[in-house]
Amino acid sequence: MRHAPTRRPRSYPDRRRQPRGPRVARPLRDRLTTAAELLEGVGRDKLTAAQALDTDQQAAETSAAQTFLDAAADIRMVVEPGGWTRLRNESAGTKTGVGSVNLPVSLGADLRQDLEEAAEEIGVASLSAVASAGLRAVAAGTFVPPRANTGTGQRRNLNVSVPADVKDRVAGMLDEMSKQAGYRVSLASIVTWWLADELGVNLTATGPVKLVIPSRLKEHFERSAAKQGVPLVQVLEDGIRSLMAGEWSYPAGPRAAKGTRPEDTASKLYLRIDDNLRADLQEIAPKLSEKHGRRIHPGTVAIAILKDRFGEPQQ
Repeated sequence: MRHAPTRRPRSYPDRRRQPRGPRVARPLRDRLTTAAELLEGVGRDKLTAAQALDTDQQAAETSAAQTFLDAAADIRMVVEPGGWTRLRNESAGTKTGVGSVNLPVSLGADLRQDLEEAAEEIGVASLSAVASAGLRAVAAGTFVPPRANTGTGQRRNLNVSVPADVKDRVAGMLDEMSKQAGYRVSLASIVTWWLADELGVNLTATGPVKLVIPSRLKEHFERSAAKQGVPLVQVLEDGIRSLMAGEWSYPAGPRAAKGTRPEDTASKLYLRIDDNLRADLQEIAPKLSEKHGRRIHPGTVAIAILKDRFGEPQQ
């Protein structure tokens, strides 16, 4: 047509896809954290499913689950403060004595998981920072680890980044420390015991029960016990007896979502209880873990007993 219009009339419907607006990418740290959470979810689901399988299948499925959990831990190691520096140093082949270096600590898989979960439970963002503090304490002469205890089961490395100069200084002290202590002291044993003490993970079946809890919860327990005129140790011992006798059940509710706990400083609470009851606490925790399908530590049971007696502090 000779005089056909070259433009569409204004009333003609526009079928072009409308622009969606600018895409805002989430920060890389958030994306990596999400990836770690997804891997952990798969790993924990596999661990739960493995409990219903026969022995051979259970071992294979548990190993596969651990692979997912290890991958999640590796991602978290990069995401935590100093993680990028550690990765860059490893890629560049950073030499000892310059900046930070990686220190692999060989642990039983259960103990490694206990330490990582305890750190998450009390909001410790960097195991490397805690490990570095332990080495500095040794260098300053204020800490000597007890006899080595690295847990049982399949060995897994817990990689922490520590200052190279502090690591070298402590490494030069190990022979003399071992002679004085009467057993072999290593960098790994130092880090293991320091992490366990700082995070409230009990490595032995004797000695006090170590709890690392928010300061306001510790103060609440102590005030409540004083008001009722009963020692905290007695409350814990009575609670363990009731648990072992089936008179009280562990209230395994869901964990609080990340980021929902009130901000608070962590405090240590040591309770020296009867050795037999201490052993009962160590024995019942794995059984509760199997029953409820998630890791339950002796310290977690102890806290539940105290909360059952005294409640929780008001917000």
